[in-house]
Amino acid sequence: MNFKKNIKARIIFFAQVAMLCGIFLCLACGQHSQKIKSFFIADYKVYLKILEKGNEAFQKGDFNRAREIYEILYRNSRDETIARESLYALACTHFILAENSDDFNKAIVFWNKWSNLAPSVLENEDPRMLGPLLQNKVKNWITDAGTVEILKSEANKVKLLLQSKEQQIQTLKHQIKTLEEIDQRIQEKKQEISSNIE
Repeated sequence: MNFKKNIKARIIFFAQVAMLCGIFLCLACGQHSQKIKSFFIADYKVYLKILEKGNEAFQKGDFNRAREIYEILYRNSRDETIARESLYALACTHFILAENSDDFNKAIVFWNKWSNLAPSVLENEDPRMLGPLLQNKVKNWITDAGTVEILKSEANKVKLLLQSKEQQIQTLKHQIKTLEEIDQRIQEKKQEISSNIE
C-alpha cells in the first residue's frame, strides 16, 4: 500500500515538475520570441528607411544612386517584403537606365524575378499588367533599334564610299585638266612650228 502511495506521489511530483518546466519554457520562449520579434521589427524599420532613401533618389532623378540602393537592399535584406519591393524598384531603374539590348534584357530578368515573388493573384493597379508590354514590345523595340543601328552603319559605309569616289573623280578631273593643258601647249607649239615653216 505504501509502495502504491509512493509511486502515486512520485508521479504527481514528476507531473508537477513537468508542468512547471513547461510553464517556464513557455515564458522563456515568449520572452525569446518577443526579442526575436522586436529584432525583426527593428530590422524591418532600418531596411524601410534605406528603401525610402532609394525612393528619394529615384524621385530626384538620380537613378544610378537609386539603383545602387535597391541592389544592396535586394541582395542583403532579411525581410522578404523589403527584398521584393527593392527588386521591383531595381527592375524599374534598370529599364530607365537601359541603353542597349543587353541592358533591357537584364531589366527583364529582374522584372521576371520580381513577378515570380509577387502574390499570384493580380490586384487593382498591379504593375504586372505591364508584363506583356515589357516582354513583347520592348523586345520589338530592341530589334528595331538593332535594325536602325545596322542601317546607320550601312549608311555610314555608303557615305564613306561616296566620299572616296568623289575624291577619285576630283583626282581624275585634275588629271584630265592637266592633260588638256599639255595637249593645248602641244597644239600651240605645232601651230608655232607650222607658221615658222611657212
